[in-house]
Amino acid sequence: MSNPPASKSTIGRTLPLAPSPLRWLLGGASRLSPGWTSAWAARQFLRPRRRPVNGRVPGGASGAGGAGARRRDVSFEVDGVAIAATHWGAVGAARGALLVHGWEGRGEQLAPFAELLARREYQGLTFDFPAHGSSGGSSTNFVEMAAVLRAAAERLAELRGAADGVPRLDAVIAHSAGCVATLVARERGLDVDRLVFVASPADLGGFGDVFATVLGLSPEVRRRLQARIEQRIGVTWEAIAPERVARRLPPRPTLVLHDAADREVDLEHGRRLAAALAGSELAVTSGLGHNRILRDPEVLRRALEFLERASTRAC
Repeated sequence: MSNPPASKSTIGRTLPLAPSPLRWLLGGASRLSPGWTSAWAARQFLRPRRRPVNGRVPGGASGAGGAGARRRDVSFEVDGVAIAATHWGAVGAARGALLVHGWEGRGEQLAPFAELLARREYQGLTFDFPAHGSSGGSSTNFVEMAAVLRAAAERLAELRGAADGVPRLDAVIAHSAGCVATLVARERGLDVDRLVFVASPADLGGFGDVFATVLGLSPEVRRRLQARIEQRIGVTWEAIAPERVARRLPPRPTLVLHDAADREVDLEHGRRLAAALAGSELAVTSGLGHNRILRDPEVLRRALEFLERASTRAC
């Protein structure tokens, strides 16, 4: 099963080397029982580590917020899994936006964006994917995440009181693996006018390679690992590779933000994705890395300015 040559990406997942005894055991298991080892590795691959709740909302957002800004906890279910979410903005605000976290992240990471959008007459929804944050579940994958995104759009439409019940979105702001899920959701029917992608990968192959290296898995187990994951989610990695999906989608105004110092998803990924997305522009920051970029005031300003400019252009 071939993948295009990939620059480094861990999809935002910090992957220190496994302890030497575990790597030694898995190395032996790779040779003696590649089937069992690949099955075990596939289960671990799809089980994100939950980010601990830090007791505050990044960016200083609060229930009181600024003029017109407020937040309240809500929830919805997808295939029996409870999804924790927060609704931002004043009831009656005209525009709707989803804010989408990455792998091993949580919705509160996008709170600085959500608070600013609420002050610009948006109603927004942040949420935790399955097996993330305060949501239920113990594992997830990009196909399931895309389905959750579509359900989140429907929940936001309900909260906004959309007269026609159609979950059309004015904007999506997504981070890292959340960008992958957003692209898959768009191809599967998510209707959104304009997008901001932050630190997005362009392919998925590098993630599997890094994961296999960290655990000391043999090339044969690495191949079987990918095959098992593809069988479980029902599509190949190539089919949902962001760069490939982007080329199949109709154009939408999209801002691709990426930091030159991102050690988890190389800047080259951002360049490739921007080139593949019709109607996109690339903005490169410096010195912010993979996560701090979500809290930077200049990044927040550029994202909001882009959404306003794209909205005016679309009218």
